[in-house]
Amino acid sequence: HTESSEFVRAMDVKRRNCIFADERDVPNAEVTVFKTYSQENCFLECRAKTLLKTCGCLPYFYPRLDAILQFQEGFKNLTAACTLEGWKCLMASTHVLEAIDPMSHNSKIDHVLDLETKQTLQGAKCFCPPSCTNTQYTATHSMATFPNKASRVTKELKKEVKVFDRA
Repeated sequence: HTESSEFVRAMDVKRRNCIFADERDVPNAEVTVFKTYSQENCFLECRAKTLLKTCGCLPYFYPRLDAILQFQEGFKNLTAACTLEGWKCLMASTHVLEAIDPMSHNSKIDHVLDLETKQTLQGAKCFCPPSCTNTQYTATHSMATFPNKASRVTKELKKEVKVFDRA
C-alpha cells in the first residue's frame, strides 16, 4: 500500500508525478467520467474516448461511457451498439485496446529511445500518471485433486474392468 502525504499534494503534478483520487482538474489527464481518479480508470477512459472518436462505438465489454460522453464536446451522435463498419474499425484498432503508448505519459524515457523505436510504438495516447494512493494485491493459486464420490466410482469401475479383462 502506498499513500502520499499532504506535503506531496502541495507539489505540482508534473513534479510529484501522481494524481490524488479526488483531483479532477489535472490538465490533459483523462479524468472526466469516473468519480475518483485511478490510473486504471484513466487508461480505460482514454481508450474509450480514442475508440469512440475513431470508430463511433465501443466494444461490448466496455462500460457504457458513450452515454456519459455524449454530452461532451466531440462526442455527439454516439451509438451503444457497433454497426458492421464500427466492428471493422474496432478490429483494425486493436493496438488501442492492447497497449498504451509509453511516450504519451512518460517523458522521462523520451531521451532513451531512438527515432526508429519512437515511430514503431503504438497504443492509445494517454496521459495517465499513477495514483498518489495505491493498493496492489498479489494473487496466487494452487491446485490439488480432491477425492470425491465420482472419483471413487471411477476407481472402482477401473478395478472391475481389470478383473473383467482377466476372466
